[in-house]
Amino acid sequence: MASGFGLGFRMGVVNRASNLTFPVSYCTLILLHAHAFSIEGEQEMRGEAGRKIEMAKRILAVDDEKHILRLVQINLEKAGYLVVTASNGREALEAVALERPDLIVMDVMMPEMDGLEALKHLKDDDQTANIPVVMLTAKAQDADVFQGWQSGADLYLTKPFNPLELLTFVKRILDSQDDQKSDKTYEIEDDVYTLD
Repeated sequence: MASGFGLGFRMGVVNRASNLTFPVSYCTLILLHAHAFSIEGEQEMRGEAGRKIEMAKRILAVDDEKHILRLVQINLEKAGYLVVTASNGREALEAVALERPDLIVMDVMMPEMDGLEALKHLKDDDQTANIPVVMLTAKAQDADVFQGWQSGADLYLTKPFNPLELLTFVKRILDSQDDQKSDKTYEIEDDVYTLD
């Protein structure tokens, strides 16, 4: 168990449909403890009585900042997702070929290959073009956001970010892939992990 201290962050969320940034109020984020788990296995399997058992969705988290990558990983795993990590765009493309994730959360500014270049490779490949990509980045200028949309990002979140918002957007994107009702209510635990 690791304790932490509160940090005030100014956050923004960008809506792809309207291309507008919506400010989110300052909030205090506290790291209470670090506990992570993951579920191994395929997307679907059969239980003892032949019942369909859904396995965790697989998410690829990509960031060269280890503390941000760990923050994203812990919160996604706590929400029940299987998380695979990479630290640059080149590693992300290798992980996509190996793991076939259901969704990718990726930074823009990274060494070797940046997130936008990796996104372009993903969208140009018929086998990976439909994988939703959430860009999670400090590049928050209008031109940066526009470039993210043009490159095919499904969502563009700016750093610093609220882990609860990230979890909510990830759930919405994955649920919409499963053809569930668009008026569904999303419940995410308020117990999220943050940086200390």
